[in-house]
Amino acid sequence: MSDGRLAGVLLGYGLALTVASAAVYGRARLRPTAPADATVVTSTWRRGELVGRASSRGDVAGAASALSVDTVREVVVAEGPVSTEPRLFALALLPGKDGVRARLDGREAIVTVDDLLRVSAYEHAYADPHTGIGFGTDPELTFALLAERLGVPVAEVRARAELTRLRFRRDVAPERASPRPATAAELTTGLARRAVLELALHLAKLVDTRGYYKYLVRAVTNEADGSYSWPRHAGATFFLAQAAGITREPAVVAAAQRAAALLRDGVFADCGANRCVALEPVAEVGSSALAILAFAALDESGFDTGYRASVASLARFLRDQQRPDGEFRHFYDRRARAPIDQQVLYYSGEATLALAKAYELNHDPADLAAATRGSARLGRSWEFFGSQYYFGEEHWTCQAAAELALISPEATRDVANPRSALSLCARWHRYTRAIQYGPGETPFDAEGGFGVGPLIPPRVTAAASRAEAAGALIAALRQTAPAHPDLPALEDELKRALAFILRRRLGREVEHLFVSPQDTVGRLPGDDVDWQLRIDYEQHAGSALVRWIALHE
Repeated sequence: MSDGRLAGVLLGYGLALTVASAAVYGRARLRPTAPADATVVTSTWRRGELVGRASSRGDVAGAASALSVDTVREVVVAEGPVSTEPRLFALALLPGKDGVRARLDGREAIVTVDDLLRVSAYEHAYADPHTGIGFGTDPELTFALLAERLGVPVAEVRARAELTRLRFRRDVAPERASPRPATAAELTTGLARRAVLELALHLAKLVDTRGYYKYLVRAVTNEADGSYSWPRHAGATFFLAQAAGITREPAVVAAAQRAAALLRDGVFADCGANRCVALEPVAEVGSSALAILAFAALDESGFDTGYRASVASLARFLRDQQRPDGEFRHFYDRRARAPIDQQVLYYSGEATLALAKAYELNHDPADLAAATRGSARLGRSWEFFGSQYYFGEEHWTCQAAAELALISPEATRDVANPRSALSLCARWHRYTRAIQYGPGETPFDAEGGFGVGPLIPPRVTAAASRAEAAGALIAALRQTAPAHPDLPALEDELKRALAFILRRRLGREVEHLFVSPQDTVGRLPGDDVDWQLRIDYEQHAGSALVRWIALHE
């Protein structure tokens, strides 16, 4: 897909979703519930299973202090009508805030927020199969839960039930309340270092004795779905190597070494005259590029200098994948021994950054020349009608341009060149700051996150990847243009994004929904209601924190 077409699709998606959601919410305003009349749902959970439930009337102040560790209260604080028509219902519930009550033939059933979180009903009605990102509450899952509790077929709920949307507040025992969330003003290097260690330890636990990660798991069950991604394996290993250098934690060091050794010793393959990271007949540039970053980070941390030959080999592969105009051919057909000139998101930026890192490690002028050509191409790549008003995902572009600015005297001029990658990065961050949420702008705890409307929980990776890029750009501007007018705004953007990320970690207040809370609490989900746990969520967040620490130490 071309950059222009991608921009149109993303912009259309955001506008359509915002308009549709606003229309549904506007027709179904909630009425606050008086405390004396509030419905209170008290549930007992064990290892993620609901084992007992009772409903009552009246919200008793202070009653949360009497709750046991396994018991949760969900109190209805507002309610309003909702349609049983599936397309309208799908957009009617606020994710992570709303549940539903059904009344039918004198019987009543309630599905709470915790019920919907446990079955992953939120953001599931309409999903993009390529990104896994979706929106809308799944009506089939919700109606099935209501039908089961009413003891009727699902068709009866659709045809005859009277539904009410319920806004809930969750109460848990005081000892399970998470610590007070971090704000940008409270962010310190000590807090950032602790967070890096905690995120790295979670990733380290996912690396088995062979070096494979438990790649994608569902938070509720802690079960992996069987999928895998070598670019994300390499990216996660890059962060583990960074964290090893900062924390010197033995478990993190060992996990990084196992995961890196698997890349070198188990996944290296012939790609024509070069070696690349691949198991399949078609190799992806991103896997080899991110492997270079992982190997270079291990070398920089001082734990393993035995990867320099592998970095040189992978860099030769990337250089052979580069076109004369600086763009990269993102795939290689190993059977035909020929590049495939197709492009996808991220890989050109990753390859350019990898070549810059390879030059820093091995000092091969060919790597620096290729990285410079790649950066120049990135600066010109996002040009189409309206491109000054909308941008793609440029976090790898920013890191590549910033790295070159730090190592190449010629690159210092790029900040004043409007067609350079560094200039594109500065413009991109002005755009991202325009979509960064301020306090109270959404019903969610979204301050510091990024999004296209007030009714969708902000994604963790959107904040983390932008924070990585902001940290890289700040470092480059401090060296090349210390009086740059964007620096204060960039530093504020970065701190607010990092505080948002730290508040997204799964806390003890939801541990009753997890089969293995000891493996799940503290990890980063996709967002507040998307509880798929993927290794790159910790990677981007951890690498962003590493950059912030480097800026302040």
